[in-house]
Amino acid sequence: MATELRRIFLDPAELLEATQSYLRANVEIIGAVTVVSVKAGKDGSLAVGFVRPTQPGQPQGDITLQPEQALDLLVRFCLENNIPMPRQGTKAAVACGDCIALQIKLGDPQTAEAFDTSFQAQAVQSNGKVIAMQ
Repeated sequence: MATELRRIFLDPAELLEATQSYLRANVEIIGAVTVVSVKAGKDGSLAVGFVRPTQPGQPQGDITLQPEQALDLLVRFCLENNIPMPRQGTKAAVACGDCIALQIKLGDPQTAEAFDTSFQAQAVQSNGKVIAMQ
């Protein structure tokens, strides 16, 4: 069976939009808020800055979404935007510089791990522009 390693990167605007959508759907986490900033942590977590629209003038708050929550957020983003993902693959939220990505490994885990190690040593490019460096 072929081995596949795929990373779906979100740019800062997409990450902000995805985080807002995730928190709107999971209001029990912090209630109704407007997301003003999102920063990826090295462990796949997300530091989220927010304000409460019902309390203008109140100071901004922040919360950390754990890697499992970030993974849910990334999968939700892909589903909402019709980005195809294999159901069987092993999925994880991975930090790539200031970006975060949904990583999907499918097939032989050892081959995927070896490819992942090689991939991390290279620059990730989009339209000829480096967007992340491991």
